[in-house]
Amino acid sequence: MVTVEFRKHPDTLHWNYRAEVLGEDEYGTWLGVTPGTVLFKGNEPKTMNGGFVQSIAPGRWWTMVRNTGHRTSHYVDIITPATWDGPDRVIMVDLDLDVVRLTDGSVQIEDEDEFNQHRVSLRYPDFWVDKARITAAELHVALDRLDEPFNKVSETWLATL
Repeated sequence: MVTVEFRKHPDTLHWNYRAEVLGEDEYGTWLGVTPGTVLFKGNEPKTMNGGFVQSIAPGRWWTMVRNTGHRTSHYVDIITPATWDGPDRVIMVDLDLDVVRLTDGSVQIEDEDEFNQHRVSLRYPDFWVDKARITAAELHVALDRLDEPFNKVSETWLATL
């Protein structure tokens, strides 16, 4: 099991939860969360109706959650590259922007207003702002085409859950 911590810049706890390590492949480490698991938004508990698998890879400016029982089939958070604090804790800074694929197949970028507010109020470095925007645009195309790991790869990991 690992603890997954999403933080808000500069260092405020955001989403955090425990997940099972499912394995690794060329796309990174895959984690799993089963239905009924309690996640925390800060310190506020939220119970998951469906399960999900999550892909985390070194140096990548995004992390993908492949859902069951949710309005989105794919939920991709734009983040600073995840860092492992030992073998049982992974930390990343959530940069607000999300790229989602809804269950009807449409793809959209969410939370642009929050990103624009926080880039000023939380003083995101210019490099983060540029990288977040470019990454979101690239992910929009990749999710629309269901490039890997968004297609069969994530389906296979989801089946192991």
